[in-house]
Parts: sequence; C-alpha cells; structure tokens
Amino acid sequence: MLRAHIIAFIAIPFLAFSKPIPVEDLFRNSEFVGFQISPDGTHVAALGEWEDRYNLFVFNLETGQPRRLTEMKRNNVGGIVWASNDRIIYRMDEDGNETFGMFAIDKDGGNPQILVPTVQSQSKIKLRITSIIDLLEDDPDHILVSSNDKHQDYPDVYLMNIQKEQRKKIVLSNPGKVVGWMTDQEGNVRIGIVSDQASKTDSIIYRENEKADWEKLATFPKNSPNWLPAAFDHDGKTLYIASNLTTDKRGIYKYDLEKREIGSLIFEDDEYDSSGLIYSDYRKAPIGVRYSKEKATTKWFDEEKEVIQEIIDNTLPDTINLINSMPDDESKFVVASFSDVQPVFYTLFSIENGSLQRTPLGFSRKWQKPETMANTQPITYQARDGLTIHGYFTLPKDYNPKKKCGLIVYPHGGPWARDNWGFDPSIQFFASRGFAVLQMNFRCSEGYGLEHLNAGNKKWGEEMQYDVVDGLKWALENANIDEKRVGIYGGSYGGYTVMSQVTQFPELYSFGINVVGVVDLYEQIEFYKERDRDEAVDFYHRTIGHTKEDRELLEKHSPINYIENIDDPIFIIHGVRDPRVSIAQARMLRAAMKKHGKKHEWLVKTDEGHGFRKEENRIEEFEKIEKFIKPWTKL
Repeated sequence: MLRAHIIAFIAIPFLAFSKPIPVEDLFRNSEFVGFQISPDGTHVAALGEWEDRYNLFVFNLETGQPRRLTEMKRNNVGGIVWASNDRIIYRMDEDGNETFGMFAIDKDGGNPQILVPTVQSQSKIKLRITSIIDLLEDDPDHILVSSNDKHQDYPDVYLMNIQKEQRKKIVLSNPGKVVGWMTDQEGNVRIGIVSDQASKTDSIIYRENEKADWEKLATFPKNSPNWLPAAFDHDGKTLYIASNLTTDKRGIYKYDLEKREIGSLIFEDDEYDSSGLIYSDYRKAPIGVRYSKEKATTKWFDEEKEVIQEIIDNTLPDTINLINSMPDDESKFVVASFSDVQPVFYTLFSIENGSLQRTPLGFSRKWQKPETMANTQPITYQARDGLTIHGYFTLPKDYNPKKKCGLIVYPHGGPWARDNWGFDPSIQFFASRGFAVLQMNFRCSEGYGLEHLNAGNKKWGEEMQYDVVDGLKWALENANIDEKRVGIYGGSYGGYTVMSQVTQFPELYSFGINVVGVVDLYEQIEFYKERDRDEAVDFYHRTIGHTKEDRELLEKHSPINYIENIDDPIFIIHGVRDPRVSIAQARMLRAAMKKHGKKHEWLVKTDEGHGFRKEENRIEEFEKIEKFIKPWTKL
C-alpha cells in the first residue's frame, strides 16, 4: 500500500507587478525540457540549452549529474526517445525545413550515427518522411520504421539498424495505398490504414500473422464516423480502438479480431473526444486514457496509478501533473507539471518501500515567477448559428474593471488542432503589456467531436471567421475593453485568420500580426501538390476546396483579393524555409500591401521555417512586435 509523503509548500506573499515582463525572459530557450526515463530506470534524457540551441543531455539518476551528448550550434535537437537502455534516438532538421533526419547515440556519448540524413535543399520534390513504428524492445540493435523512400505517397516498412550509419532493409512492401502501419505486442506488422482518393474512403486492413494475406476489417467514407486502431492487446486477438460510430465523440472500445466486431466500451466522455489510450506492457493491459477537456485530463483504469496520481496531485496542488514517462517496471514516474502561470517543471516520483518518494529534476524556466503572470480562464460562448465554442480568456495581471484595457484576439493554427490551457509566453507577453487575450477553438478545431470538426469544411472564410467575430463580441461584453485597442495575432491558419479578419471586418481591429499565414488558398493548395503526399492533398481538397471544382470558392475565401479593405497596419512575419506555408504567400501579401499603399512591417528570416525556433530570432521577433504595438499599449 502506498503512503503519501506530502511536502508542504511555503506560502509566497503576493507581489504587485506592473512592469512588462522582458522579452528575453519570455522567449529565451528553456533550461531543460522533455525529460524521458530509460527503460531500466537508471537515467533520464532531456533537451537542454547550450550555445543558444537545444542539445541532448543525459542525467544519471544515481549521481544526479547531467552529461551533454551533442554540440549543435546551428539547429535545435528534438524528438528524443530511448531505443534501449543504452541507446537514444533523436531528430533534427535544417533551419526549420522539417526534412527531419534521425540520429542515434549511446547514453555515454559513444557511437554517434546518422540513421537518416537531413535534407538541406528546399527542392520541389515531395517530402521524404521516416517514422518509428516499433522500438523492438527485445532487439537493442534494430527498430521498425515506415519510409516513403521508394513510394512517395505510400510508405513501406523497414528494419533499421540503429548501431550503424544509414542501414535499413525493407521487410514489408506497401500492398497499396496504406498511409499508416501498426504492430502487435510482438513487433509484427498486422494493421494498415488505407486512404483511397478515388473511392473517397478510408479502410482498416489486417492480417493474422506475417505470412497471412491482408483483409479489410472496415471501410468508411471520408469525413464520416469511423474507428481507428489504438493498440493491440497482448493476446494478439484483441484490438483497442478509438471510435465515433455510435456517438459524436470518440470513445475507447475493444475490437474482437476473431469475430471481426466491436466489443465493449472502455471509456467515453460526453463532451470531448478521448483517443489517447495509455497501454502498459508491464500490466499487459490498457491502464488509462489522456485527453483534453478544458484542461489536460488523465483517467486511470489501473487502481495503483489512480492512487499515485492522487498523491502527486496532493503534493503539487497548484499544477496539472502529467505522468509522461515510466521505466519498464513502472516503479518510477517522470511527471511534467504546469499551469497557466507556471512554466513546466519536472519531478521524478519513485516507489520505494511502499512509499512514493519525490526528486526534483528541473524547471524549464526557473527565472519566471508564477506570481507575476496573468491567469487564463476557460470560457464558452455561442456562435451566431448556436454552435458552442470553447476557448480561453486572459486578463492582464493588474486588470481593473473600472479602466479599459486592450484586447488581442489570438486564433490558433491548424486549423485541425486546438488551444489548451497552460503556460504560453505569447499570452504573457501581451497580458503584461496591458492586453486581454482571447483564444477560441472555432469549428474545425479537434477534440470536440466529429460534428464540430466537419462544421469547418470549406468554411475557412465564412463560418470559421464568424466564430472569431462572435468571440470578440463576447469579450467586449464580459470585460472593459477599449474598442480602439483591439488587435489580432496568429500563426499559420491563425495568420490566415488575421488577414481574413482585417479584410472582412476592418472596423473591429486596430492592427494585425500575421505569422506564417496563408493569403491565397488556390496558390497554397498548388504548393501542397508539390510537397505533400496525395492523401494529404486530397484532404485539403475536401476540407479547404478543390483547385478545379472550387476555384471560385477559394478565390472568395482568399484575403489577398481584399487588401484594399485594410485600414490598419499589418506586421508580416515569415521564414524562407517554411515547408507548410510558402514564403511566396508573404511576398505576395507584401507586394499587394505596397500596391494599395497599406501600412505594414516585414520580418523574414532565411534560416527559419514555419515559425521561429532559434532563440535569437524569436527574441528579435517579439522585440519588433513590442515596437509595433506600442501605439496601442497603455499600462
């Protein structure tokens, strides 16, 4: 039986705060992030700051001392995973172009190898992608990967040697239009996800073993209710799936592979999709599900984990506490803790003699004090057609309801994503400069069910924009906002929304900040055709618009065609090596702004892609944003 060892916190007196938080404090690199524990529980790996870049560090848990394994000075290391007790795999790209290479190194820094090289040139060939399918825990020298080296659109499966440079051999050729693979608990590839553009369907194919023929388990029309595989059970006969066939929200079910039918419900939430199944190799069973409600939520099925979570939450009562990593025997837990005012910090909890012991691992941003930050509250409001929109609202730390404050409307990117509750340096930047910040999970945002997701199909320039305007109206009714100091800031699809809002509703805004945003939908989809797989292009045609059948709609929804409507300054920010939104979009917008004599500022970096990742560029970006918004900043 676990006994709770609760550590009391010393109360910190409230500190009045009125000065803006320095840009460098908010946007410099974190000290350490992404702690992952080794399978044997003796070491943790993390990304740490060195020479203004994220590099790979390993901590010996016995000594507590970190060892830096890489010395990257140009690009950031990312995406670390333990392949075995002694070997770590990490990813890295070139200046944000997202042609990620894959690398391996021993925990002591020995035998560094390039498994997949990065691609430096920004050519017009389709992206080459290598992804891990299975770490093959019983084989420390190999992993299974999918790669489109042979077929640009449909990846094959390879056995990759992680001890030697660029060594892999094909073990399964794509039988046709498979876009994703899944292995069973023995490392055998037994599930494939098929995308058929011609028939506009998705299918799940299955085989009983590696010698059996493939057969279809199910076929679904695209954009319709379906189920997706989540994990195999250890019996090899049961599949756990995420399904929305019977309700609008995804739930976790069993699927009987012998009977070829969906079985019992494991978990479901009435309001939110739940698809993040946590499967335990140690318990040989699903032990929980993680999903996003208003705040990140973990539902444990395993009683011991439920008790452990309760002890952790009682120990750290002011934060969301997520168990992010466990060794094979699940005797230790790397916990990531955060809140709206607290940047993430990491703690190791260990089961020792029936008690849960706590060892701090590190703060990502220990120089930032929670008591100086502004709180973020979950909100809901009704769109004009009655659809419920969830979002978040942040008021400045020193907000006085008797005095007007400015407002930043902050639509998220994607749009097939969603905003979550937590610490966001961009929000704290604006809030500490006297602005409230409004975020909204407009229709097409993920996590709220299929109806909410599909409600945005081909509605980029219409209903999805009305959701933003209706949110702005909610903010004006619920806070003392100065309507002459309303700006809009967003990246990617959020940048598209910036330009859609200032061209459709210029009277509502005083300025716009467009980060890597689309302005011409037709040209953007043409760009996708050059870069993305056929399955992805088909998705964009269905959800944004077809370049032939919907040409008129794409032109109608493209802000570039309404630049003359803009009556306030726009800040355009982009990376030359952006693989998602072409730099041509920013150049097109700049030319149109000049043609129509519109006020604008311009920041483009040749060594960045879809958003600025490098510390010096990120700091410069927000120093210039600070100057740009100064006419509307009143503290």
